[in-house]
Amino acid sequence: MRKTTNKAMVSILTLLLSTFVLLGAKAAMVPIATSFTVDSVILTPEEPSKLGEITFSTQFSGEELTEIYVLVQECTPTLCYSRDELNGSMTLSDEGVYEATLTLTKDDATYIKYAFNGLTAMGWEKTDYVRVNLSTDTDNGDGNGNGDNGDGTGDNNDTNGTPGFEVLLVLSAVFIISVILTRKRYR
Repeated sequence: MRKTTNKAMVSILTLLLSTFVLLGAKAAMVPIATSFTVDSVILTPEEPSKLGEITFSTQFSGEELTEIYVLVQECTPTLCYSRDELNGSMTLSDEGVYEATLTLTKDDATYIKYAFNGLTAMGWEKTDYVRVNLSTDTDNGDGNGNGDNGDGTGDNNDTNGTPGFEVLLVLSAVFIISVILTRKRYR
């Protein structure tokens, strides 16, 4: 009888401990408000493209900022790249707008995430990240998104009339499966 009671007690203690750990983790995920507020963000171009330049024009209110940085991560569907080169110091213009221009460097990126890291009287504070999808057009420098798919024709049309490599894989798989099934039938 005593062994059963000890096992029950261990189970209850384990359940309580795991509950406290989960609640503690949940409490740690609550965002901390910053003492400054992002009033507006204007991206130039509005739909940035991979390997392109992005200008962030931002207005803040609240606590006075001593320094402000824009933090940018270039992301694929499975991974985000964060490097010091993408952490741009923002300069204050005469109109009260903070600006920074950064160049994206990852050709496999599908979206970016940005946040602002500001130094106030309370110390360094960071806003939440905001996601922006990247345009699939490759800009050729005219600013209108008139890209070139790399074939030298100046168009952005990738169809050249040949089946893709995926078709060959599917046909190979069908052929292998049919050979295996045929061998099993004649055994």
